[in-house]
Amino acid sequence: MTANLPDDLIKQIRKMGEKLDTVAPKMVQGGAEVLAEEVRRNVAKHSRTGGLAKSVTVGKPKKDKNQVWRCQVYFKGKSKMQQDDDGVIRPRKKPVSYSQIALHEEYGTSKEAASPNVRTALESSKERIEGRMRYEFNQGTKE
Repeated sequence: MTANLPDDLIKQIRKMGEKLDTVAPKMVQGGAEVLAEEVRRNVAKHSRTGGLAKSVTVGKPKKDKNQVWRCQVYFKGKSKMQQDDDGVIRPRKKPVSYSQIALHEEYGTSKEAASPNVRTALESSKERIEGRMRYEFNQGTKE
C-alpha cells in the first residue's frame, strides 16, 4: 500500500533540487513512524500473544530505481507462540512469520473473517502522516 502526498507539497519538493536528498528521507521516515504506531495500535486489539504488535518495524529510507524516496513499514520476525482454542498460550510446532500472520488477519482465511488492520491504520492516519511529513519538510527547509 502506498500513501501519496498532497499536490501542493509535491510542488514545493520539486523546487528543492539537491537539498531534497537531505529532507526527503526524514519526511518518509517520519510518515512511516506515524503509520507504524497506528498499525501497532490496531493489531494489538486483535493480537493474542502481543508478538504481532511488537513485530511492526520501520525500515530505513531508501531511494528506488526511479529516484523516489520510500520507507517500508513491515512485520519482522517469527511467532513461536500461539493461543489454542482453550485460551492457553503454547509454543508453536513450527514458527510462523509475523508477515504471514498479518496477511491472514488483513484479508481473512476460510476460517477467520478479515480484520484489515493495515488498511484501517493507513486510512485513519493519513492526516497525521501528512502533518508529520510537512513538519519534517519545514524543519529541513528552514534557512
